[in-house]
Amino acid sequence: MSYNQPAPLLSGVQTVKSIRDTGYKSTDYAIAELIDNAVDAKAKNISVVIVEEPAVGPSRLTYRATEIAVIDDGCGMPPTLANLALSFGGSGQYDNRELIGRFGMGLPQASVSQCRRTELWSWQNSQIEAAHRTYLDLDEIEKEANRSLVVPWPTIQDEPGYIGVPDRLADIFHKSHETKMLAGQPVSSGTIVRWTSLDRLRWVKASSVLKHTEFLLGRIYRRFLIDGDLNINIFILRDEGSSGFVVSNEQKVRPNDPMFLTKPSLTLLEYWERESPFAESGAPEGEYENVYEEPAFFERENLTRPYSIPKPNGGGEAEVVVKYSEAPPECRPGRYAGANTRLGQQAKENRGISIMRANRELILEQTMINEPVDRWWGVEVDFPPELDEIFGVTNNKQDAPYFTTALRYVIENELSKQEAEDEGLFGEGDPVGYLYRIAYDIRKTVGTIKSHAKKEKNTHNRNTKPSQSGLSRAVSHINKKRSEQNPTAGEKKRQEEGVDNEETAKAIETELQKKHGVSKEHAGVVAQQYREGVSVHFLEAGQSQSPAFFWPDEVYDDEQIYINTDHPAYGKLINPLRISGDEIEALSEKRAKELLGAASDSLALLLQSFARLELEVSGDQNAANHYIAVREEWGRRLREIVSDPSLDEIFLETEDD
Repeated sequence: MSYNQPAPLLSGVQTVKSIRDTGYKSTDYAIAELIDNAVDAKAKNISVVIVEEPAVGPSRLTYRATEIAVIDDGCGMPPTLANLALSFGGSGQYDNRELIGRFGMGLPQASVSQCRRTELWSWQNSQIEAAHRTYLDLDEIEKEANRSLVVPWPTIQDEPGYIGVPDRLADIFHKSHETKMLAGQPVSSGTIVRWTSLDRLRWVKASSVLKHTEFLLGRIYRRFLIDGDLNINIFILRDEGSSGFVVSNEQKVRPNDPMFLTKPSLTLLEYWERESPFAESGAPEGEYENVYEEPAFFERENLTRPYSIPKPNGGGEAEVVVKYSEAPPECRPGRYAGANTRLGQQAKENRGISIMRANRELILEQTMINEPVDRWWGVEVDFPPELDEIFGVTNNKQDAPYFTTALRYVIENELSKQEAEDEGLFGEGDPVGYLYRIAYDIRKTVGTIKSHAKKEKNTHNRNTKPSQSGLSRAVSHINKKRSEQNPTAGEKKRQEEGVDNEETAKAIETELQKKHGVSKEHAGVVAQQYREGVSVHFLEAGQSQSPAFFWPDEVYDDEQIYINTDHPAYGKLINPLRISGDEIEALSEKRAKELLGAASDSLALLLQSFARLELEVSGDQNAANHYIAVREEWGRRLREIVSDPSLDEIFLETEDD
C-alpha cells in the first residue's frame, strides 16, 4: 500500500450514500426540486404522475405507490446537458442568478433521496418516442464500487440498450401537453424524470403523496400559479391488472397562499367553509358548509417594507422586501375558528414566515411560532438570488439558515442591532448582521399584530356573536314557562299587542341600535338568534358614568342582561376569563386550573360586595329588610332556574361555548 498516494476528492459509492442521507425533508420537497428544473426550462405545463400497484397485506389488498414521474413541456435538453443533469454538481449554471436552480445538485440529490433508480428522457422539437435516455441506478453503482463512476451517455431510439418512454407516461404527456407543427409533423419538446425502486418515500399511499404534494407545490409556486404562468396537474395511475393502468385521480395544483391575500376561488381553500356544527343544518358530521357568500380573507395587507443589503460579491445593493398580512376578526367566526373552519385549519398548516427567492418559496420559517394565534398573521420575506450567500441558501433550496440565526438572536437577546453589535453577536461583514435589523423589525411588528388581533378578536366576539350558548337557550326555555305564571312587563306587552316572532325580531333589531347604540351587524345577530328560539342575551356595553356593574332590559319577551365593560370589575374579574378558542386549545392543565380558580374567586368577590353592602345598612331596619327581601327573592329565582330539569337536558344536547 502506497502512503503517498493522493486521496480522491470524492469517494464514489460512499459519497452517493451520504448524499442520500442528507437529502430532502420529505417526498413533496424532493418533487419540488424536479419542478424547479421544469420551470427553469420554461415549461408551462407540468404533470406529476404517481403510479400505484396492488400489494397483498396480511388481511386485505392494498395499493402502494411504486413509481413517480415528472413530465414537462419545457425546452428539453440536448444529450450533453441530459448527461450532466444526473451528475452531482454538473449544472454549469452556478453563477447564473437568473434561474431558480444553480447548484447542480438538485436533480440527482432529490432523486437518490427517494429511490434507487432514476431515468431521464428528453427531446427537442421532435417526438416523445424519439427522446434520448440516461439513468442513475444505485444498484449498479454499488456493484461497480471499485470503478470510476460515471453517468451513462444518453442513448437514442434503435441504439442497443435503449428503453423508450413507458406508454402510460407518454399518454399523460399527449393528454396534458400541446404539440406544434413542424414540416407537417406534430413535434414537441420536454423532459421526463422517472423514479422507480422507491425505498424512501415519506408516504406509502399514492393518495397521501398527492395530498401533501399539492399542498406544498401550491405554496412554493403560488406566484407562478396565480399569474397563470404555470399549470401543474397531479395524476394517480392505478394498475388494474388486465385493464392496464387507469387514471384513478387527477388534481390540478391550486395556489396555496400563506398570506391569504389571494382570491379564494383560485386557492386550495376554494371558499370559506366551516365544519357543520348543528344537526339541524342537515350536513353530515365532519362535512363543511359555506358560512358566507362573500368570504373574508386576510384582506389587510397592513405593511410592506423594503431593505437594501450589499451584494456579497460587490456590485451595489439588492433589495429585500418584507410584507405583512393580518386576519380581520371576520375570518375567525365563533370561539373555535381554528378548529371549525377550513380556513383555520389551513392557516394552521401555513404558519410562519414565508422566505421567497426568485418568486419561489424556500421555506416556511417557524422560529416565531409558539401559540395558536400565530396562524392569524402572515409575513413574506422576498429576496433575489444575488443574496443567496447572505441568507445562506442551501443547495437543496430548503433553508435560509442565516436568517433563522438572526431571528433566534433577536428572540433570545431582545437587543437592537446596535446593542447586538456592541455585545459581539456578529462581526463586520457577518451575513447575520445584515439580516438582524430585518429580523428585529419582524419580531416587533408581529408582536404588535398579535396583540391587536387578540384584542380585536375579543371585541368582535362580543359585538357580533352574543351568547347563543347552552346557558342562553336553557334560560330562554325556563323563562317561557315562568312567563305563564309571572310575566314581565315586556312579556305582557307582547301578549297585549299580539305581535308575532318576526315583528318582535325586527323590534329588537331597531331598539338595540337606537337605545343602546349597538351596531347594525350586532343587532342583526341578536334578532336572528331570537328567531331561532333564544330569548335571553348576555351583552356588553360601556357606561363609564354609571356605577352599575350590570343592568337588565327587555324588548317584548327578549331579556337582555348588559355587563358594563367600563366598570373596574369587568377588567379585574370578567375580561381575564374571556380567552379565545385558540387559547383554550393551547391551555396547559396548570393554566386551566388557574383559570378555574380565578372564576371561583370572581364569583366570591361578586357575592362579597353584595354581602358587604347589606351589612353596612344593617343598622337601618327598613333598609336592611329591603335588602334581605331582595336577596331572598333572588335566591328563590336562582333555585327555580338551576333546579329546572330542562336546564340539564339542554346542557346535555348543546355544545356550550
